[in-house]
Amino acid sequence: MATSRPSIPKYRRQKRPKGADVAFVELNGHRHYLGVCGTPESKEKYARAIAEWSANGGRLVVDAGDITIVFFGGGFGDGDYAVADMRQAWPVLR
Repeated sequence: MATSRPSIPKYRRQKRPKGADVAFVELNGHRHYLGVCGTPESKEKYARAIAEWSANGGRLVVDAGDITIVFFGGGFGDGDYAVADMRQAWPVLR
């Protein structure tokens, strides 16, 4: 039995009531905005996103600079829970 290849997500347009329409591609259920629809820059971003997505087996690699960790500490004793929470979160973040 032949395996089916996933289809390549389309370059799409989101209409704006005022101003230029915006281009986006939906990868793994998330919209990635590419800029003003129809411009060479947005088409280049689309080609780059699709190339990265297909090279990684249908997944996008997240740059470490794009991750933000917010920690609200204090008020709960000596704060030892923070170390335990980070130990649990670390395998997910790697």
